[in-house]
Amino acid sequence: MSVKCKFDNYNDCVYRELSMNTSLIRLVLASMGVGVATLASASFTVGTFADPAANSSQNFFRFTSTGALSGELEAAWLSDGLHLLTPGIPAPDQFNVRFELRDAQGGLGLEVTTTGTSNYFYSEAGYIRFFTASDVTVLRLDFDSAVLTGTGFAGGYGASGNVTMSGPIVQPGWTNEHFGFAFSNWDFLSSSVFTMSSSFTSSAVPEPATLLAVGLGAASLLRRRRK
Repeated sequence: MSVKCKFDNYNDCVYRELSMNTSLIRLVLASMGVGVATLASASFTVGTFADPAANSSQNFFRFTSTGALSGELEAAWLSDGLHLLTPGIPAPDQFNVRFELRDAQGGLGLEVTTTGTSNYFYSEAGYIRFFTASDVTVLRLDFDSAVLTGTGFAGGYGASGNVTMSGPIVQPGWTNEHFGFAFSNWDFLSSSVFTMSSSFTSSAVPEPATLLAVGLGAASLLRRRRK
């Protein structure tokens, strides 16, 4: 089965698998809820953005098939227009930031593979970085692995994703967190290459002490806004 077939026919195959298994996508989405009963399960949105591309010719996610069971996922946005909103933390929204997806060694893009019996492509370790025009890191997400399907690209289910957040807008020690990209506007450049537009959300479930610090920071920010 070709890579294009895997993604084109996700209504027939991916949905079936998603409904039968406890999928990564569902766990990532579940982690984004804010109304929770206890500190241990409390989660909040750290950062989110809507795709800055005006049309499909500006899609910044690109998938290239390198074999029947493998491919390369690349992504970068290096101009103005991408605004990282931070609704769940006291840090201000980050406007006109840049974005890149790199492997653990710093190379652009990620290698992804599948077994041929699954509709998921699993990536190598890597990181996502948001940074300013002067190359100052705003937020970085390091992960051991992530999953690409016909519906999105995500990481951090259970401990296996091991997503660690770092950067000046987050508290130290945020590990085993979550991120997800939802894809749309597929543009097939050939039978083995296509691009996608994307939206992004990353959420965190910190330890109680970290959560308390975030809450105090948010309360302080609210008081300043009321003055």
